[in-house]
Amino acid sequence: MAGKADFEEVGSSRLWRLISPAKKTGTQIVRKKELDEILKEFMENANLTGFAVVDQKGSPLSAVLPRNIAPERFGALVSLLFMVGIRSIELTDLKEFRRIVIEGKTGRLLAHREGKILLIAFSKPDTMLGPLRFETEALAKRINEILEARENT
Repeated sequence: MAGKADFEEVGSSRLWRLISPAKKTGTQIVRKKELDEILKEFMENANLTGFAVVDQKGSPLSAVLPRNIAPERFGALVSLLFMVGIRSIELTDLKEFRRIVIEGKTGRLLAHREGKILLIAFSKPDTMLGPLRFETEALAKRINEILEARENT
């Protein structure tokens, strides 16, 4: 009630966190709502089980997690994705971490890094990877443009 905490709906749970005065600005609220709407529309169109946008520090900007991913485990997942991606790139001299695809028996995880964000898509095992990759790249560019426009206003 004092405006010192904020929450994010993640599945059937709420992820609470303290907010700084800078996070309460109108621009931040508009950006969050805009990202949430974009993600929900994208998830429905791409038939995903979950989707998240994370900043360079690993903090979620918006997330709709699958039921099997607990919000408290999501931070660890993001850290591992960054660590594996960046370390693999360093060891193989591939210059830049762009994408990781992890396939399991019951689904896939696609992590795509573009500009200032990491997009994480959770899909069913039969989801076609080519179109998902193409759509994720386009969405990442769109989100980066939105974030840049908001920073410049």
